[in-house]
Amino acid sequence: RDYLHATMEEHEAVKEELKSAHEEVLSANEEFQSTNEELETSKEELQSANEELTTTNDELRNRNRELAVLNSELEKARAASERAREYAEAIIETVREPLLVLEGDLMVVRGNRAYYADFRTRREETEGHRLYELGNGQWNVAELREGLTEVLTRNKTMIECEIETSTGFPGASHRALSLSARKIPGDGERTDLILLAIEDVTDRRASRNALIEESQRKDEFLAMLAHELRNPLAPIAYALELLRPLTTDPTATRLNAMIERQSGQLVRLVDDLLDVARINRGMIILRREHVELTTLARQAAEASRARMGAREHELTLSLPERPMYIDGDPVRLDQVIANLLDNAAKYTERGGRIQLTLKQESNDAVLCVRDNGIGLSPETLEGVFEPFTQVNQSLARSTTGLGLGLSVVRRLLQLHGGRIEAHSAGLGHGSEFVVRLPAVAAASGEPQSEQRPAAPPAKPTVRRRVLIVDDNADSAQSLALLVRNWGHEVAVARDAREALARAETLAPDVALVDIGMPGMDGHELTRRLRAQPRYRDALLVAVTGYGRAEDRDAAHRAGFNAFLVKPADSAELARLLAGARGGSKHGND
Repeated sequence: RDYLHATMEEHEAVKEELKSAHEEVLSANEEFQSTNEELETSKEELQSANEELTTTNDELRNRNRELAVLNSELEKARAASERAREYAEAIIETVREPLLVLEGDLMVVRGNRAYYADFRTRREETEGHRLYELGNGQWNVAELREGLTEVLTRNKTMIECEIETSTGFPGASHRALSLSARKIPGDGERTDLILLAIEDVTDRRASRNALIEESQRKDEFLAMLAHELRNPLAPIAYALELLRPLTTDPTATRLNAMIERQSGQLVRLVDDLLDVARINRGMIILRREHVELTTLARQAAEASRARMGAREHELTLSLPERPMYIDGDPVRLDQVIANLLDNAAKYTERGGRIQLTLKQESNDAVLCVRDNGIGLSPETLEGVFEPFTQVNQSLARSTTGLGLGLSVVRRLLQLHGGRIEAHSAGLGHGSEFVVRLPAVAAASGEPQSEQRPAAPPAKPTVRRRVLIVDDNADSAQSLALLVRNWGHEVAVARDAREALARAETLAPDVALVDIGMPGMDGHELTRRLRAQPRYRDALLVAVTGYGRAEDRDAAHRAGFNAFLVKPADSAELARLLAGARGGSKHGND
């Protein structure tokens, strides 16, 4: 019984253990199922990772291929860069102009062979040194350093910065250099650099200075030539003015007219010479206004008829009935038309025909001068506008002129915004010159400007005391006769000192003073007269053969009220005398 009881207790204990073991088995089974589920999940994740790895491997292979292409291109670029560097090196070394490559602090990186040869220095004395430390400090120029700084900091280009130095250059006591610089942009491997080009312009500057001096001497010669030509022309013009009312014989009248025409031609030649010089120097100033071109063309043609009559030319006009306006200088435009008509008369045989036509095409005023003269060959059509050019024909050589008229015409037209063309069917077939100028609408209510010939001066109502000062006896006496003929009291002085003495007794209201006189010139005489209170309001007029703009400026600075070029225009001179202060009524002296 005890044994059975013990066995039953063991059996119950075993049952409990079996029950516990069963529960553990159930729990283990659940864990095993959970593990299986985790394994399934891990399997799916592993499959996904394998797929991603496959994709990554594909991408990596593509990137490797791209990298191989980039490496190939990089190698090509490196080779191209190396070739470009060698190419640049070859250019720098081949260029005959000295070159320097500078860093930002103006440290010399390198120089080319031309630099070392030209400035007789060595590479080790240059590279690694700052520019302004080279040699004996010949590059230590403030203007140069400022210019190079702006090249680097403001990316400016320095072009032809000229410096002069007289030290530090072997074999030369003085050199003029023209420096140009440009920035060389840097990259990741190097900083910005400056390429400095150096040109020795010593000889070029000397040549330029020589040309400038030669041009100045030429201008001075032309001014002196004009002065020397105008001095004898002045008494001729004054004498003709005096003889005109006294001449009644037809033959004498024709001879006077001939002398007047030839004198006018001489004056025109002198003016053409000076106009070419002034235009070349940019000293022509246009006094613009609204000009009625039809009237101007008619007046210029009428003024040319007398000159054409001597060669029996037939001049016909074809002008519009309505006014045609342009913006320009009427005096210069009259000169253009007169020069074209004179040119046509000069190269047209006796009895030839000349036609002046004016019309409007679109917005241009078109003026044509056509003749049936000797004509132009095709190769000379453009060359006729160059100074001192004449057609190489016997008729041309037999005529007077310097070949300046057409050159002056073209340059005056360019100043007006116009142009001129020459046309010809060839030698012996005449010529045509076509002028085109921008036309403008007439201003509202603006009167038509006319330039009528000046009438001979009438007897003045006020008698002036006039002092004439000129070292040319004929010029002084003829001018004195002309002014005295107008009813004024006149005294003549041959030099400035005599003029000061005559002024004490005459107390002149007007002084007509030549500028170029021996000893004291006209400027000094005028300053001395102005220094005296009694002459501060007197009319002082320069009457001179010098007609340059600088001569006019100098005369006004000296104290002259007016400036007349010999031979003085009689109408203008009479107007000045009439407007002077002082004097007395006729019959009260």
